Amino acid sequence: MPGETKGSLKRSFQFARELDTDATHFFFANPMPGTKLWETCLEKGYLTDGFSYERIRVEQANIDTPELPAKELERLVAREQLISRLVSFIKHPWRMMKKYLSYLKKDRRLVLNFLLKNARESWRR
Repeated sequence: MPGETKGSLKRSFQFARELDTDATHFFFANPMPGTKLWETCLEKGYLTDGFSYERIRVEQANIDTPELPAKELERLVAREQLISRLVSFIKHPWRMMKKYLSYLKKDRRLVLNFLLKNARESWRR
């Protein structure tokens, strides 16, 4: 997002941790034609290579600013998502165990894919 920095992102992560929720979800702003964000991104060249608003996914960063490149933003968010789950497990082990066991019963691959994706994205350089 234009104007976002590592510092502002870290403050958002800290705020989310203070809420003490079972899980946090972070989504990326996506520019749509006709919006101020779209105009700003076009004007400053912030759209990632190959960006198409027809293929937008909220879990993919499409805005590449000098302060916070899209790939770095994705890595930081993935790491925070993983950390927030681990913190929840430490703070509320029984509640989280019950929750994730119910997920595993429904679809084991869903949980495994989430953990692997975030672990992979977290430590990608």
